[in-house]
Amino acid sequence: MEAYGITIEVDPQIELGKTFGQEENGHVGARLTVSEMPEQVALHIRPPQEGNPIIVFRGGAAEDARQFSLRVPLKWAGEGERRIPSLPDWKEEQNFLNVVLLNPDLHITDVQISLVIRGGNLYVVAQRVYQGWVRGTDGEMTFIPSQPAYAYPGMDYRAIWKDRGWAVALFAALEGLTRSTTLTEPTPAAWEPESNPADPDNVATIAYFNAITDSGLAIGDDGEEYQIFGYNLRGVKGAVKILPPLTRVVVDPLPRKEGYSRTPVRTCWPADSYE
Repeated sequence: MEAYGITIEVDPQIELGKTFGQEENGHVGARLTVSEMPEQVALHIRPPQEGNPIIVFRGGAAEDARQFSLRVPLKWAGEGERRIPSLPDWKEEQNFLNVVLLNPDLHITDVQISLVIRGGNLYVVAQRVYQGWVRGTDGEMTFIPSQPAYAYPGMDYRAIWKDRGWAVALFAALEGLTRSTTLTEPTPAAWEPESNPADPDNVATIAYFNAITDSGLAIGDDGEEYQIFGYNLRGVKGAVKILPPLTRVVVDPLPRKEGYSRTPVRTCWPADSYE
């Protein structure tokens, strides 16, 4: 499987199915079929040969950024042919890694490669989670989004990932580059969702939807933030349901719980297929 110039391969005893998704929509994936019940699945990652890729995983950077294997442990439950796999909790950072593609002008594309389970089946997903420039002055490093999808209100690439172990190595590497490189300040992309007078009530725009957590954020035209989970999605095809950033959706909000900043929803439909 190839996505964003990255090649993802599996061991011979695992069958890699037909790909789904599109790079321009932010993700590409494929189903994995295993003939037996392995204790782990290995994803072999080969970034593009050009550029300067950085692979970060479990708090460290890969020694060889030209090839790296993500080995994800599996557990099996049930009996016979009905046995289904389970993965470690995503917070343990064992079922994903990030490949950061770095250009000479310090423009990065962060592609998150993960192993996920939907309906008892295994899938590999490559999801673009950020694109933008890195700049640094006086020891301060800033991230400037180059695409509207990564410029939603409150988006702060460094703040989002600062508590994740893998990001420590990434930010250390990038900070060193900003100290040794002098570049012009680029113009940041703007968050400008396309509204439609014919839209029904409770319309929002997807800021992100992450394959690993099976959850995301939608922002209403009035600034209201809605928490979206995979089980809320309606009218979205495919076993791995992901709504691309900037997708206009119709939400059915529920009462917000005390102490929570986001409003839960009963359902979330793409606006162009709302029923």
